Amino acid sequence: MDLSGFFQIGYVVSDIEQATVRLQQAHGPIEFRSFEPVIEAQTPEGFGIVHVKVALAWIGRMQVELIQPISGYVRHYAAILDGGDLIRQHHIGLRVDNWDVAMASISQSRLPIVYEGQFGDVKFVYVDAAATLGHQIEYLSATPEGWAMLGWPEDLAAP
Repeated sequence: MDLSGFFQIGYVVSDIEQATVRLQQAHGPIEFRSFEPVIEAQTPEGFGIVHVKVALAWIGRMQVELIQPISGYVRHYAAILDGGDLIRQHHIGLRVDNWDVAMASISQSRLPIVYEGQFGDVKFVYVDAAATLGHQIEYLSATPEGWAMLGWPEDLAAP
């Protein structure tokens, strides 16, 4: 499976405010962009709601994503927190500019889809790659407005 387009490391956190402060204290000034989407997503059990808090920060050419599960179909996030951990690595994010090609690649890989959905102008799908990488892979595709909403730096070419 092709891993080109890598631009993001995603973490699941038990408290997004505490996690941003912890990262800023440990690694210097990091500017986070936050939002709280409620997404209708396709899950292995059918359609479900995913409610999370998200904080995004660019550190050089890498985006850090923090996700705090709130309610709905969030067990794949909450399960890795071990009931009390503040932050755990969850996925890497890959930018894809051709959604159909990405979905065909995912289908050929035969890796299980955890869930997929759309938030505004951003489509995404999580694939369970734990057997080979130890974590999930998130594929993201967006319109120029969607990439801008995610804070994609104007001077950064697509990978």
